[in-house]
Amino acid sequence: NNIFGDCAEKIYFKKDQDYRNWRFDKNPCYVYKNVCVEGATAWVKIFIDPLTNLRYGDIVDFEVACSSAKNLFNVFCAACEYLKTQNVESITVWALPQSVLRGIVESVGFVELSQERYFCVKVINPQCEYIDKFSNWDLVEADAEIY
Repeated sequence: NNIFGDCAEKIYFKKDQDYRNWRFDKNPCYVYKNVCVEGATAWVKIFIDPLTNLRYGDIVDFEVACSSAKNLFNVFCAACEYLKTQNVESITVWALPQSVLRGIVESVGFVELSQERYFCVKVINPQCEYIDKFSNWDLVEADAEIY
């Protein structure tokens, strides 16, 4: 039996209230805050480096009603304003090249860092070769590991 079901379909978490409760409210490692503006919400966290004691802000997820670019811009501005009040050294966000999100965060003032993250998959089972196709993946924001 293939635990993934139909190989042609993407598998993803439905970002409903149960998911957000599990991902943010019950997280054993970090404390998250949601920043809301009309029509949008962003989830942020603050990471304190144990060696330097520096504080870093992370915008880790967002939800926008009606896929509005204006609401997306506004919620990222609000998230940045909130994180600045928390005396963070810098703020991070994940945004894939050529995405609407990338254009929005660049217009807010984010710049690309020289750090790169790689996503690697090794397919062992020939029945799961669909995993090898980038178009079958739905990559989303995540918590930064290195600041």
